[in-house]
Amino acid sequence: MKDSSEKTSGGTGPDRVEGAAQADRGGTGTPTPRPQTWDELAESLKGIVTRLGPAAVLGFVSATLPPLGSIALFYYMNDLGVWLRGHGTQGLVYYAVGFGLFAGLALLPTYASAALGGWAFGFAN
Repeated sequence: MKDSSEKTSGGTGPDRVEGAAQADRGGTGTPTPRPQTWDELAESLKGIVTRLGPAAVLGFVSATLPPLGSIALFYYMNDLGVWLRGHGTQGLVYYAVGFGLFAGLALLPTYASAALGGWAFGFAN
């Protein structure tokens, strides 16, 4: 029978040796997770979304809208460029306000808005 001094000093029993072997292998002693079914995966994702709450919605919107917005902007870039150029200085103000608004609300990536500015007002030499 082990006395209390062996327990506090770490001892050399079979439990201690097994723990050291697991630590050497990088394991934590927990079993390897098995592949999940679609139902288990759906429940897991539902739990994550529930824990995140409104942040999950914001994260999804922030991840999907900028690429979709850039596709729409590139589709209409020629029309928008002509329209902004046609308004002269006022078009530059519209561009700056739109850039700040759409990029700030994560509706457009900044590179797409910058490309519109270069297209509408000319590229620097």
